[in-house]
Amino acid sequence: MRKCGLLLVAVVVVTAGSLAGGYATRPRYITPTATGADDEVESGFQEALRTVEDNYAGSTDMETLGKNSIQGMLKTLDPHSNFFTKAEFDDLQNEQRSHFYGIGVNIRRVYNRVYILSVNPDGPAYRAGLRYGDAVIAVDGQSAEDKSTEDIMERVRGDKGEFLTLTVERAGVPRPLTVRLSRDDVRLPTVRLWFMLDRAGTGYIGLTGGFSSKTD
Repeated sequence: MRKCGLLLVAVVVVTAGSLAGGYATRPRYITPTATGADDEVESGFQEALRTVEDNYAGSTDMETLGKNSIQGMLKTLDPHSNFFTKAEFDDLQNEQRSHFYGIGVNIRRVYNRVYILSVNPDGPAYRAGLRYGDAVIAVDGQSAEDKSTEDIMERVRGDKGEFLTLTVERAGVPRPLTVRLSRDDVRLPTVRLWFMLDRAGTGYIGLTGGFSSKTD
């Protein structure tokens, strides 16, 4: 594929739609082959990329074009088939192992800002006083404006013991707060909510953290 090596590192994971949290089957690594009708499909795809590259008035990111093309192809199968780059698949495996190094926060971009939705008990963020509703405005002094959830998560994760600074805005506090944190071991329990429903012995277990290798 011209200027796009995505097919060589494609990882397709088919998820079970009935299982909340993204339990995944064994990943399948795709090695491009082209015989017969496949030749025509590959040729058409390459021609489309060349046409865009040669004629589009603005700049083009061929890597992004290739990735989105694969995502679009998989979405014609069912809502649960996805494409991951190697870096994304590594992140998925870390989450399924319920273990990585970071600061222990769950964040999400809502409208035009990235907010902290929860803080892992006794994690670096918890010890630094960060809490639900804090809006992340800078990481290590670099603005978080226009950054996606994935961008921020990539910047706060790293090697154990490395330091970073996080600047947040908090409702009711007139000035931004900047805290210094040391990345540490972050464990993600999948069972985060449980209680008994009645005296007959019926219990509820909420797998709100998704499925991982330690869920059982």
